[in-house]
Amino acid sequence: MSRESEKLYEAIGQAAEGQIEEAQGPRRRRKLRWAAPLAAVLALAAALTVFLSGPGKGNTAYAVAEAKYPTAEKGGRLYLPHSGDLNRFLRASTAEFLCDNGGKNRVCSPLNVYLALSMLAETAGGESRAQLLELLDSPDMETQRQRAKALWERSYYDGEDAGFCRLASSLWLREDMDYVKSAVNTLAGDYYASVFRGKMGSEGYNGALQAWLNEQTGGLLREQAEQARLDPNTVMALAATIWFKGDWEHKFEPAFTAPQTFHAPSGDLERDFMHGSWEDQIFWGEGFTGASLRFSSNRRILFLLPEEGKSPEQLLEDGTFSDLLLSDFRSRPEWEHVTLEISLPKFDVDSDLDLIPILSDLGVTDILELEKADFTPLLGAAPAALTKAEHACRVKVDEEGCEAAAYTIISAGGGAALEPPRTVEFILDRPFFFAILGMDDLPLFMGIVNDPAA
Repeated sequence: MSRESEKLYEAIGQAAEGQIEEAQGPRRRRKLRWAAPLAAVLALAAALTVFLSGPGKGNTAYAVAEAKYPTAEKGGRLYLPHSGDLNRFLRASTAEFLCDNGGKNRVCSPLNVYLALSMLAETAGGESRAQLLELLDSPDMETQRQRAKALWERSYYDGEDAGFCRLASSLWLREDMDYVKSAVNTLAGDYYASVFRGKMGSEGYNGALQAWLNEQTGGLLREQAEQARLDPNTVMALAATIWFKGDWEHKFEPAFTAPQTFHAPSGDLERDFMHGSWEDQIFWGEGFTGASLRFSSNRRILFLLPEEGKSPEQLLEDGTFSDLLLSDFRSRPEWEHVTLEISLPKFDVDSDLDLIPILSDLGVTDILELEKADFTPLLGAAPAALTKAEHACRVKVDEEGCEAAAYTIISAGGGAALEPPRTVEFILDRPFFFAILGMDDLPLFMGIVNDPAA
C-alpha cells in the first residue's frame, strides 16, 4: 500500500465495496481498489439510498462510495478536440486560462475543468444550468452527460509500461443534510464519482479531501492539495483529477543535457536544455513553428514556437493557436518530414487558478449569487451559491518523459456557517404541566404536577 493510500484510508475509514455503509468502531486496514468493472458502478448507484436518507449519526469514520472505473484501453490519442465536443469550450476559455499571467508560467488541464463543470451542471438547475450548458456547448443535460462520459472513458487508460492517463472524481457531502438521491446516483454512475460524507470544516474531513487529491495525482500537487479546505458553510463540493505519465519514444540522453540561454520576458536566463535528433515532422504556421514529440504510448506532446517579436499570449488571444488546435492539423500540408534536431529545456511548471472570475467572464454568473443560484437537482430547496472554484496544475518534462497532474475543486455554500445551538437550562423545580402524546400527537395523558412526591 502506498503512503498516499494509507493516508487516505486513515482519513476516511473503511470503504464499502459496491455500497455505502456507516463505518463505526475500529478501522481495519484494507487496500483501496480504485479500478474495477463498470458494472460495480451501477450496483453502487443503486445502493446510495443506504446513507442518503438522513444526517450522520455520530460516525467515527466517513461514509464512502468507492468508484469503480471502466477497463482501461491501451490505445487512443492524446488530443481530443477533433471530436467537436470540446471545441467551443476550448475556443472560449483557453486564453482566459493562460493569458493573464503577468509574464509568469501558467498551466491548466482544460479537460479536467470541462469534466468538473459538467459535474457542476448536474447539480444545478434553471438558468444556472443553462449558462453552464451554453459554455459547454450542449443543448441539454442528457447530451452533455453522454459527451462527458465518452470523453472520460476515451481519455482514461493505464498502459502499464507505456504510461497512463488516470482520471478520478468525487462528491463531498455534509453529514447534517439530505440530498436528492437521483443526482448523487448520476454523479456516481456516469462520472465515476466516489461519494464521501462528513463534517464540513473539520480537520478529519479536510484531511480526507487532501489525501484523496494526493492519491489521485500521485502526490504531484502535494503543496496545493495541503491547502485544500472545505469551509464549515459548504453544503457540497465536487473534485475532479487527472494524472498523466508518458515516457519518450526516443529518450533524451542525459549526457547531452547542457546549460543554454533561455530568453524570458524578464531577461535572459541560463537553463538546462536537452538535445536530441531523429526523423519526424515540423509544422510551418503563420507566425509560429510547431513540432511534436511522441511518447511510447503513441501519444504526443505538441510544441508551438512563436516567431521572434510575437508572444504565445498574442497568438492565443488572436485565435491563431486555437484555430490550429481545433482543426485536424495533422493532415495539413504545412507539415514537412525532416530530421528534427530539437533543443528542449527541462521544465517543471505549476500554477493555481481561481476559476470564479473566469466563469463570470465566460457568462456563468447566476450560480455565483445566492439569490439567483439554483442547486435544486442536488440540494432540493436548500439555498446555495458557488463559493469556490479552484484549479491546480503541474507539468514536468525531463530526459525520461513527461508527468502532469491537475485537479479542480468546486464548492457551494449556503451562506453563513451554521452556529451550534446555544445552551439553555430547563429545570422542573416548580409546578409544571405534562402531556403524553400518542399517534398524530393525540394527548393520551396530561396533567399538572404541583408536588412530584405526593
